Amino acid sequence: MIKYEFKQMSHVLLVAFIALFCVTLIGLLIGVLPILIFGGENLETGIWSIFVASISFLAYVFILMVIAIGMNIFIGYRFYKSMYSSTGYLTHTLPLSTNELILGKTIPAIAVQISVDLMVIISAVIIFLGYYVAKDGFDNAIYNISSLLQIFEGRYFYTGFGIVLAVTMFGISAVIQTVSVTFILLLAASIGQLFNSHRILMGVVSFIVIDRIIAAVEWVINMIVTEVAKANYYSRGTGVIINLIFIAIINIGVIIISYVLNYYIISKKLNLE
Repeated sequence: MIKYEFKQMSHVLLVAFIALFCVTLIGLLIGVLPILIFGGENLETGIWSIFVASISFLAYVFILMVIAIGMNIFIGYRFYKSMYSSTGYLTHTLPLSTNELILGKTIPAIAVQISVDLMVIISAVIIFLGYYVAKDGFDNAIYNISSLLQIFEGRYFYTGFGIVLAVTMFGISAVIQTVSVTFILLLAASIGQLFNSHRILMGVVSFIVIDRIIAAVEWVINMIVTEVAKANYYSRGTGVIINLIFIAIINIGVIIISYVLNYYIISKKLNLE
């Protein structure tokens, strides 16, 4: 199942790679090249280049949002079509347990999501470095980036946690959140198939509702931790780490609950088209 799913989803990775490659190239041509031509340090010629860079940045962010939303739609729709549509009859005749069916669908989806996220990060780093190198020159760019990292570390990790731990925590939290979102997508598709009509629409509504509830809980926790940390400047770094830990715990809970509900629906409430 996993091998088959990877094979079926491989073209999505190829499309995402081509799209991000083109977006990165366009970003360099529109956002970085004008600064190299006009000069980022010259105020008279630099205003235009910075304006163009700002517009291209907004377009770049918009395209990344489209890619992220498109991936979510693809994964949720593919799970629904392969599990609950007419194709689902064939899927459920396979000599696989319910656990194997769920894992066979989720593991490839998670791997593809993480791969696309890594491609987005690499693309963003290339654009970011290209902009600073074009604007300030290589030596000044390295110095300015180092200064930004030091400010970030001093602002959020003053207590000595350090930038390495910060990046590690953000990375772990991002992976857990990716897994959580994937399981929510599959759960939304499972909830949608419980209805006799407008199944895909109800799946979308279910995903939005679940996602907003989780976002609200995370927002409340973030507000509480932030308010507590404000009382002491030196505890702000600790507050960020604690907030990341709480969010990771919430998402792990969401993963477990989503898995259990998916298992129950597939085992007890299967309603194929």
